[in-house]
This record gives sequence, structure tokens and C-alpha cells, in this order.
Amino acid sequence: MFDELFSLIDQMDNCEVTLTCYMVELYLENLSDLLRTKKNERVNLDIKENAHGMVVIPGAVELEITSVEEANRIFNFGLENRKTASTNMNEYSSRSHLIFSIVINTKNLQTK
Repeated sequence: MFDELFSLIDQMDNCEVTLTCYMVELYLENLSDLLRTKKNERVNLDIKENAHGMVVIPGAVELEITSVEEANRIFNFGLENRKTASTNMNEYSSRSHLIFSIVINTKNLQTK
């Protein structure tokens, strides 16, 4: 997915594109920020909808992505912070839900 995304961005000659991402986990009805580096710094997170109808999570760490390698590094860092456990139904199942969001901002250089 990251390869394809950056390939498409490379083809957009007349646009300035910035990518940011956040990664959270819904576990036992609580949202945890998987990109927060200070584990003991707990922040209450809620899923909201902004004025444009976009889903946002205020207070979640949002990191800029500038390359495929950086995207993979950030994603893997977040995965390492997940709380996963097997269930009686499936040994590979997790009781948590992962939300990884990439926010794409574009600016047309001709029209601004």
C-alpha cells in the first residue's frame, strides 16, 4: 500500500503533497495511542467528526510520513505497542481493533 501511495504522489507534478498518520487501538472500549513514545503518559482519546465530515482523534500523535521506509518504520513501531491476546475461538485473534489512518493534504501549485 505504501509503495502504491508514494508512486501515485510521484506522478502528481503540479501538487504539493504532505502525508501524516496516526495509529490507535480500541481495546476493552478504550482508545490507546500506539505512536506515543512515553508509555506511562496516558491521554484520553475519543473518535470525533470534524466540520468537513472527516473522522479525527484529537490528542493522538500524528507523524509526518516522507518515504515508504518511514511509513513502514512507523507502522511497525505501532504494531509493537499493540495489546494482543488469543481468544478461545481463535488463537490468532485479537480482542483489539487497529485504526491506522493516513491523512493526505494536497495543494495545487498553480491554483494554490
